[in-house]
Amino acid sequence: MAAAAVADEVTEAMEQVEGEREEADAVADEAAEVMEQAEGEREEAIDAVAGEAGEVMKEVVEGEREEANAMADEADEAMEPEGEREEEADAVADEATEPIGAMIR
Repeated sequence: MAAAAVADEVTEAMEQVEGEREEADAVADEAAEVMEQAEGEREEAIDAVAGEAGEVMKEVVEGEREEANAMADEADEAMEPEGEREEEADAVADEATEPIGAMIR
């Protein structure tokens, strides 16, 4: 009888261990699912940040381009009066040299 009682206790202990092992497996499966979900969310976040960074870079480049174009326009405008002055100076020089040219002919 004592042997039967010990056998029952051993069987009960083994069943308890099996139940705990099944619980541990279920927890491990759940943890794996959570980790997979977290990895997917992480990848989505990286993609979103990369996309946002690309948009910001485009905006910065566009802003720099606009600024450079504005500076080029300012330089062109600043050079226009100089070109006009050169034309005026050439015209004055031509007028001044015409009588000399006529005298030489």
